[in-house]
Amino acid sequence: MAGVKHWTETLGRRMGSKMTLAPANIQYTKDAVVGLIESGYDDINLNCVFEKGWTEEHATILYY
Repeated sequence: MAGVKHWTETLGRRMGSKMTLAPANIQYTKDAVVGLIESGYDDINLNCVFEKGWTEEHATILYY
C-alpha cells in the first residue's frame, strides 16, 4: 500500500487494477471495490468468469 500511495500522491499517477468475479467471491465485490477506491485506485475493471456455477442469486448480489 505504501507503493500505491507513493505512485498516486508523489508521482501523480493513476492507479488501476482488475478484479475477476466468480460465484465464490461475488459477495465480496462491493467491499473489495470500495477498499481499492479508498486506497487510491481510480481505474478498476471487473470481469466475470464465464463458467458453470452462476445462479440468479449471484446476479442479484452483483446487481445490488
